Amino acid sequence: MGSCTDREFNIVNDTQLDAEPNGDPMIYWDGQAHKLAAVTALLSSVEILKLTSGAMVRLLARYSMDKVSWYPIGTDGFIDGTSAGLVAVTDTAPYLYQFTCDPKQLANYVQFGVQVEDGAARATVHIKTLAVALPQTMAAQTSAIGTSAVDIWAARDVSAFDAATVQVSLTSALTGTDNLVVTIYAVADCGVVLGTIRTPLESQTMSVANGNPQYLTIQLSGLPQSLQIKAQRGDANSTSTVTCAVQLRAAR
Repeated sequence: MGSCTDREFNIVNDTQLDAEPNGDPMIYWDGQAHKLAAVTALLSSVEILKLTSGAMVRLLARYSMDKVSWYPIGTDGFIDGTSAGLVAVTDTAPYLYQFTCDPKQLANYVQFGVQVEDGAARATVHIKTLAVALPQTMAAQTSAIGTSAVDIWAARDVSAFDAATVQVSLTSALTGTDNLVVTIYAVADCGVVLGTIRTPLESQTMSVANGNPQYLTIQLSGLPQSLQIKAQRGDANSTSTVTCAVQLRAAR
């Protein structure tokens, strides 16, 4: 039965994991279909005890409504927070990462897995389900800004969270009449006919006139399912580089 309290699952424990003989990925599913109920986040703890040269470890999760047909959780099923996999061997502390997605996916049957490719690994993996997502600061994203709007924070599902603090900083101060507009959008997938719809939630201008041209903080509450942040300059003769970081908090 599901529970709204935090629970922990031992996926592998000091276990030898081998890729396919030709190096292709091998997935070791935990063999259970967990009924998670009221869960908003997954906290993974990974300790890689041994890793052959070039090998890579990934964590996966999939969900099902009937324990027959399975679908990847999130965008692609990977829940370890890396783009290239876990490759570093650690002897001192486990790798920790909180994964969030649309909580409706986690309300179904869920199965966890460990994938190894291009070699072998010995690892211990625990996953803790969280009824309330922990505060999380997303990795800062740095972008060059011209007069066309560009992403300074790519669209991301934030439906596990209730509030956000957006921090944007310039690498060099604006001068004269220079300005830079930062706009936060709610993003919704409205199907084949309408496609993706972006609705502006907040827009602020960074300029010399605002008294603090190098730094901007925007507070958001009542978050939509997905957020995207864009920026563009209003003057045509120069380019700025900005760094954007987003701190997310949950109150559920």
